[in-house]
Amino acid sequence: MSAKEPVGKGHAGLVRSKHRASDPPMLGRKSVLMGMLTSGFVIANAAQPSATAAGTVKPGAIAATTPTYLTKWAASQAYVRGQQVVSPNNDVVSANVAHTSGSTFNAANWSVSSTYAAPEAYVAAPTGVLATDTANILAAVNKLPTTGDTLGGIVVLRAGLYEATLPALSNIIYRGQGIRRTKVHCSTGSMLTPVAGADTLFMRFEQLTLSTSGSHLIELGTTGYLAMSAFRDCDLQSLVATASIVHGTGSCGWQEVTMENCYLTMTSTATVSAFDIRSDISGIGSNTWKDCRAQGNNNNIVPFWYIEATAGSCRGNSWKQITSEGNQGGIIKILSPSGLTIEDVIDFDSTLYTGSIVEIGKSASGVAPAKIRLSNVGLSGPPGCDVNISHVNFTTAPVDQPILDRIGDGSSVRKIAYPGGYDAMATNALIVETVNIVATSGAAQTIPAVTSSTISKITLTANCTLTFPTAASGKSFTLVLVQDGTGSRLVTWPATIVKWPGGTAPVLSTGINKIDYLTFTCTDGTNWAGFVSGKDVR
Repeated sequence: MSAKEPVGKGHAGLVRSKHRASDPPMLGRKSVLMGMLTSGFVIANAAQPSATAAGTVKPGAIAATTPTYLTKWAASQAYVRGQQVVSPNNDVVSANVAHTSGSTFNAANWSVSSTYAAPEAYVAAPTGVLATDTANILAAVNKLPTTGDTLGGIVVLRAGLYEATLPALSNIIYRGQGIRRTKVHCSTGSMLTPVAGADTLFMRFEQLTLSTSGSHLIELGTTGYLAMSAFRDCDLQSLVATASIVHGTGSCGWQEVTMENCYLTMTSTATVSAFDIRSDISGIGSNTWKDCRAQGNNNNIVPFWYIEATAGSCRGNSWKQITSEGNQGGIIKILSPSGLTIEDVIDFDSTLYTGSIVEIGKSASGVAPAKIRLSNVGLSGPPGCDVNISHVNFTTAPVDQPILDRIGDGSSVRKIAYPGGYDAMATNALIVETVNIVATSGAAQTIPAVTSSTISKITLTANCTLTFPTAASGKSFTLVLVQDGTGSRLVTWPATIVKWPGGTAPVLSTGINKIDYLTFTCTDGTNWAGFVSGKDVR
């Protein structure tokens, strides 16, 4: 499959092309005889070394049948140290120092290269003028191969501030010279717009700050499609209230895109989500956001990510190690997901929360959520700041057994919102590993359902009657009873649904500050079988 062949938009797992925007293997070569191309590129053939470097190369070590492309040396051209070209003597050479070439080739500025890297083109220094910078970037792109196994290559943007749009072309790597040193800004329209109705594949963005004060930074439109691409070590910014970082509707596609170690920023007056992608073709799948910081604003009532399959489902998406600040409307809202993984998503500024950290539901014409796994989702603001929100809010119950682990923190009132309340969650076998701590028992206490807490620690401050949750086969919970500073507190167990070894309830510790552990397990769907795990644990 070539990079220009269409990819089925209804599939999350795309077939990978061999034409990637990645570096080819390093090939040892010193002096090579070149065949000139009218495009300004040369095809390297290591079978015949030039007279300049005769005897310095081992042709047998280089695959002469593998064509590789490199630009020729040119007069009056700015070169950076280490940049490779083909000399007038047909040698692959590397610049010793940064310089601008004269009218003739100066061998003192160059050394014969022992290796050959991926084809790359350097963009002229930024001018800050939209038309000029955009034209210079396109000129660099046009220097790269357009056919063959080395289709595409690396476009190097020098340090400075470009005012430009970026061509959305398959197999192109846009590489800066430092995330804070190379900046590309677009004040008119969108910076990156994949061609409508076509598939843009294998793009990479590295060490760049990309920002917009015009429209959406990346505009998929209704039929744009970006797939098998990556953003690494980048700072993506929207500096206008109505512009998203990524926006798409209709039959757009965002497939197998990775954002790793990226800083994602919305303006303090934003009224839209940073990622607002809504596709009716199940075109949002197998994407990963990892080690990213989501910087929102405390006036925004929409979530930072709004991902929706308006028909079908969003398959195989994941968020891992996400830190958030200032996202009043929540961090992630995803509708009709399937195969969703969210791990280690923490907000550091939760005093103004009005939404949920994660909201999972069903779009109007999509399917119910399925195969959900969430772990370590919560807030780290001051105690009591999040009492009015749910860390995870299911607006539609999943069709199978979601797994929830370490949701919320010690200060929250509701960790999980679920249709019908916590009782309904029991039918879906949710796993919630949290501790229910009761500092003062009083005369009566109700042990919460195991879908809410699997461990209850109760300090007995009076003789206490316990009420147990409804028994469910395969469930269990641990009860920790702590005598207060007075001691001699007694427990009255439920009369009908608790069974003990030998039919007799155990005698518990009654000394001051003594602690006993008990475990209760259900295997018949009706009764809890109780066992003493440890008495006077200290």
